[in-house]
Formats: sequence, structure tokens, C-alpha cells
Amino acid sequence: MRINVLTGPYEGNNYSFEYDIIVGREGNVDLSIPLDLAVSRKHLKLSVVGKSLVVEDLNSTNGTFLIEPGRVTKVSGKKEVNDFPAFIKIGNTVLEVLI
Repeated sequence: MRINVLTGPYEGNNYSFEYDIIVGREGNVDLSIPLDLAVSRKHLKLSVVGKSLVVEDLNSTNGTFLIEPGRVTKVSGKKEVNDFPAFIKIGNTVLEVLI
């Protein structure tokens, strides 16, 4: 999975992972975004299942949102994504995710 940070304090950063990841503000997660105070300590989990991305909000305070053409959808629990790149908004950060 490849992640590009499009907005927020880490705009321009790029990451690659070969495994499921936890994204959040605290330091012991796989992708830490400590300068975005609107991101929860453990905000979301990203998993690759076959050719799909599973986005799971981890009961974050401010929510996880999928940005799709013409709409923004709040993720409640788990959401499977099959169109790439996927755009995910957490706090003030937008992530572009490719698998």
C-alpha cells in the first residue's frame, strides 16, 4: 500500500507499507501524524484484502471520511474501497491511498 499526504502538516510526505497499518497521532502507530491535533491517538486502520482496501474508523473523535467524486462519506465501522486512488480525510489531513 502506498500513501501520499495531500494536505495537513505532513503534506508532501509519501509512505509505503507491506502490511495492515494503524494511523493516528500517537507515536506507537504505524503512520504517526502528531502535529494534526484533530487526529485521534489511534484514528483508523487500513487493510488490504485481495484487491480491496478496508478502511476502519477506530472510534475516532472527529471521524474518518472517504472523499469520492461528488460526495464525502463518513466511515462508520469498516468500509471496503475498490476504486483507486482512495482519498481519506482524517482531521486536517487528506491521504491518497493506492494498492
